[in-house]
Amino acid sequence: MATSSQVLDIRDGLVKSGLEITDAEQLIKAYGAPFTEVGEILATYKDIVVTDVSQKEEMQKARKMRLALRGQRVKIKKTHDFLKADVLKQSKAIDFVNREAAKIIGEAEKYLEDQEKFAENLLKKQQEEKLAARRAKLMMYTDDISLYEPTLTSLSDEKFEQLLAQLKQANEDAKAAAEAEEAKRKAEAERAAKAEAEAAEARRKQAKAEAEAAKLRAEKEAEERAKAEEEAKAAEEARKAAAAPDKEKIMAAIDAIEFKVERLKDLRAMEFAEKIAQHLETVKGNYKIKAGNL
Repeated sequence: MATSSQVLDIRDGLVKSGLEITDAEQLIKAYGAPFTEVGEILATYKDIVVTDVSQKEEMQKARKMRLALRGQRVKIKKTHDFLKADVLKQSKAIDFVNREAAKIIGEAEKYLEDQEKFAENLLKKQQEEKLAARRAKLMMYTDDISLYEPTLTSLSDEKFEQLLAQLKQANEDAKAAAEAEEAKRKAEAERAAKAEAEAAEARRKQAKAEAEAAKLRAEKEAEERAKAEEEAKAAEEARKAAAAPDKEKIMAAIDAIEFKVERLKDLRAMEFAEKIAQHLETVKGNYKIKAGNL
């Protein structure tokens, strides 16, 4: 007669896993007869002991029990798969119910919470807008407002306006100081540039004056040399004329006659002087011809 020890062991294990005993019994019942049949085999299978090849009946009995166990194991596995598939469907359904309920109820809760905390939310929104506005105003006069952050919300409107006025004044003072410094720097730069320009102009004028003086000295020296050469030539010619006959003296005197005007600037005067010089040369030529007939 099979014992129920194996069935009881499985039930106890299910209970230990967390199932209520009634749920454990229902689960075992869902599996059907296999637990009873397996329990009968498990209660007696070790009674078979083969120690000799002549124990053919025992070996045959062992085969029969083994095949019976395998059949029950396969049957249990199929039942497991069937029950597990159903459990999975149920689990998904349970999860779906939970999700949908949470979503729908959550939306309602959120709506009701918004209605419940309308005044609180409105106050919070107004405070956030006020804080943002104060930050924007402060940043008009300073790049770093972290120093004022801790008290921005708690400051009264009057105190905040006083702070804003102070920052504005400080900003304007700093801007004015910067502009004054820039104007000073610019004026100094302009003065330096003007002084440099004046110095450069003075150097240019001095160089020009020196160049003109050098040119005048060179011209004067050239004139003096030319005059000295002419005087030397005239003296030489006079010396020769004094020693020559009358005819030659007349010829020498005619050659010595010249018309010369230095440093003329006007073009018409220069042209007129050129005509006089040409006419004089013509006259000299005519008189030399006549002197040659003496």
